[in-house]
Amino acid sequence: MDRKIKVAVLGCGAMGGTIIGNILDSPYLDSIVGYDISQNSLKKVCDQYGIDTTTDLNRILSDSSIKLVYIASSNDSHVPLSIAAMKAGKAVMTEKPVGLTFAEMDSLVAAQRETGAFIQVGLELRYSTIYKTAKEMIDKGKIGSPVNFHYTYSCSPYGEGNWRVHKANSGSVIHEKLCHYIDVVRWWNGSRVNKYVVTSAQNVIPYFEIEDNVHVSYAFENGAVSQLFFTMTAAPTGNSDMIHMSDDLFDQDKDGHKLNYVITGTKGAIEIDVFQRQLRAYRHAGDPALKGEAAEITQIIKWDKEQDHEYFHNTCAQNRDIIKRVANGEPPSILIEDAAETMRLCVEFSDAQLNRPWQVIKR
Repeated sequence: MDRKIKVAVLGCGAMGGTIIGNILDSPYLDSIVGYDISQNSLKKVCDQYGIDTTTDLNRILSDSSIKLVYIASSNDSHVPLSIAAMKAGKAVMTEKPVGLTFAEMDSLVAAQRETGAFIQVGLELRYSTIYKTAKEMIDKGKIGSPVNFHYTYSCSPYGEGNWRVHKANSGSVIHEKLCHYIDVVRWWNGSRVNKYVVTSAQNVIPYFEIEDNVHVSYAFENGAVSQLFFTMTAAPTGNSDMIHMSDDLFDQDKDGHKLNYVITGTKGAIEIDVFQRQLRAYRHAGDPALKGEAAEITQIIKWDKEQDHEYFHNTCAQNRDIIKRVANGEPPSILIEDAAETMRLCVEFSDAQLNRPWQVIKR
């Protein structure tokens, strides 16, 4: 360890509180200042963690002793806050999504290039054990060359008072919720998306300004294809946060909560069922070594409820890694250009869903 640094957290709601809890005992942390426009949010984090708080953003930006800011405010504020922080000489970790428009993303990338600042986007699935395991299997050729990525995600909806249901704040359900899964498939495959088609039926939830269902099919330059099915209407239990899963996984799955992946390669496949806490890898008939025999399961990985955070939404490892990197002068683990490619896809998919449904669009 080279040094401890002072950090700020911009936006002290649920995610901001999570970030504070993640880094509070980091050996690289000197102190934390929390910023929010809500006195109630600041009081909660002050009472829980005992940190300094402020409603004055300029106090954060003008304080040269603050080396890193974590941005956990509403989606529409991520880019302007990131740019202001970089221009003030801070390193930045911003929650996803970044850029609800192409112009926003262009300005963010331009600001990073102008300042040379550290910036990393919160795409924590790349830090999560089950997704990293699948990536390692693919990279080692365990399933041959990947040709098809299919994933299904269904959950209960946001409540009527949630800011995420408003288009001006969240952008779209693709920006707010699906960017994680679009990103992880890009990361697994390592190729650029070159065409896509997006479809959606009418909304079921009347107070939603964003989509509550969407289908996306897309192709990569290396020939692989992917299909995403999403609905935020199927699960009636009122628990839209999948990190807080039922102890009875069978009932959870039967209640409409699903997050399943099937990654098919030329020699085998990987199946991940998040709510059943299981990954299965197998060889299929495409593998010449099987000589036409039935598929063979080669690996089963299971985890316990207590490991859920580590296995499929590891914000803790991400946030602790970022403060370590900044304190030691290391580069980000995800470059802004890489994250921006995911976010550009989210903008394109959202625009296609609204304005060009059923059209095959070439990039």
